[in-house]
Amino acid sequence: MKLTNFNYPQVGFKAAQVNIVAMSDNHGNVQNLPQLVGTIDKNKGDIFKKADEKSTLNMFAIAGDFFMNPHKKGYMTKPELSNGDIQANFLNKVVNTVKGMVKNNFDTVYSLGNHCYDGGDEFVFNKLKDEPVKTLVTNVDLEKSPLVTGLMKDYKNIVKSQVYEVQDDKNPNLKHDVMFVGVTIPSLKGKLTKTELYDNCNKKDTQLTENDLQGTFAVLNKEVEAFKEKHPKGAVVLLSHMGAPISKMIQKNVPNINVILNGHDHTRDNAEQGGTIINSLGKDNEIVKSVNFRFNDDGDLEDVGYNMYITENSAPDKEVKTFLDKNFEEDVKPLVKMHGASELEYSDKIRYANTELTNFLTSTVAEEARKEIPDLDSVALQSSYVRGGIKEGSTNLNLLKIFDGIDVESQNLNVGNVKGNQLVDIISKNVKSNLEAPTRNTLIQWSDFQVNRTMIEQISKGESKNSYADAVKCRNQQTGKFENIDLNKDYKIILSNKILSKKDFKEVKDNFKSINKNYDDFFRANIKGKNYEVNVDNKVKEQRVL
Repeated sequence: MKLTNFNYPQVGFKAAQVNIVAMSDNHGNVQNLPQLVGTIDKNKGDIFKKADEKSTLNMFAIAGDFFMNPHKKGYMTKPELSNGDIQANFLNKVVNTVKGMVKNNFDTVYSLGNHCYDGGDEFVFNKLKDEPVKTLVTNVDLEKSPLVTGLMKDYKNIVKSQVYEVQDDKNPNLKHDVMFVGVTIPSLKGKLTKTELYDNCNKKDTQLTENDLQGTFAVLNKEVEAFKEKHPKGAVVLLSHMGAPISKMIQKNVPNINVILNGHDHTRDNAEQGGTIINSLGKDNEIVKSVNFRFNDDGDLEDVGYNMYITENSAPDKEVKTFLDKNFEEDVKPLVKMHGASELEYSDKIRYANTELTNFLTSTVAEEARKEIPDLDSVALQSSYVRGGIKEGSTNLNLLKIFDGIDVESQNLNVGNVKGNQLVDIISKNVKSNLEAPTRNTLIQWSDFQVNRTMIEQISKGESKNSYADAVKCRNQQTGKFENIDLNKDYKIILSNKILSKKDFKEVKDNFKSINKNYDDFFRANIKGKNYEVNVDNKVKEQRVL
């Protein structure tokens, strides 16, 4: 454990105060960071209570996924820079701007999320080593992680855990201690080359059980118990990029944690379990939360409180807004002109239901792809790949965000033939998985197939005598109408490397070949060719998921 010692003189209030402002799952959204920082500034009196007192510790906690899709390029103002370069610059700016508000006794802790590893472990650690944050790697198996252990020798801001020591306001012999630890969802098999997480596997996070996480529990218990042995009354704060269900498993198996700051599942919920506060931090800079607690004169933890602040209506921070405009002068200019609607809205609904946004995106990619593959039947798009919408005046920054849910390499596309009966099997399995966890096991959306999700649910429950084939229809390209799928026909499909790697596609994988383009390539070519005019027509408004 690394110890940071704030040696404070006496002050006139109750023992010691700890203030934490927390965020998670930024997903590379730099364009609304000025509002997030503006929200912190607007509410800094509530967030950073008694901030100037010498017995107060002020913390900024980021529970993962500030980075996303780091190798992607396409900026107009600085085309030489990648997403990752830009995101690292903004992380530095945001942290230092918040630090400037508080000035005294301030530090930032960071735990990695799954998307932080989109560009590989070498990329993210080589960025974080130069950032003004303490990167917490508690569930990294250091014996199997030469990259991390090597960096820890030379960079003191990459740590297993971080302990802060605060001098009591009255008693010079009494200090109050807070330890921060951080964990990453161990579902990253194949993404890491020189780093290993405890319990790392190929399971979806919704499938992980307590039995799958024994190594994670053990390393957390070891760290917490060592801290508690030295500081029995100390407080423990966990940055958990695990999602609330797993964060609750952690609390059950590592009971001496006082506060869990939860990311990954994008919820905003608060919960209390076994005396532990579990605070979920939302997504995409829509909210920030604060956690405040005090130590009393006997050194006991008391008065744990928390608040949520919506960022939407906050004025942007001038300093961060100026930084944004300077770096993206051309990228923040309005490009898109809408016809037929003012917006194609992005929301979690795209993960389990019909939306005009996913209809437009899949149709646009298919339209452009048919210039090279005229007999194409459909484009498949995993809905979780989409991370932004389109509206009147959308900028290049907005358009770059659309397919940011998948890294550049994984969204490379392939074309191949699949029999109708195989497609029915693939689609029905995807829908049944989606029904189990609608926002985590996301739907595959199709440009020219209509999928009756409701019917598949009824069939799976034994409530319908229909077959799964009855729930899948294909567009007749001559009439434009949906017709029953032909189980014996070969359908020409485009899908990504990542979709093709899924087990449900194992039988058809050898039918596909790379076309050396990705969703962004086709989408940007099509929309640019139409002078960024977006037409929300009947095909966009149709029901493809019933």
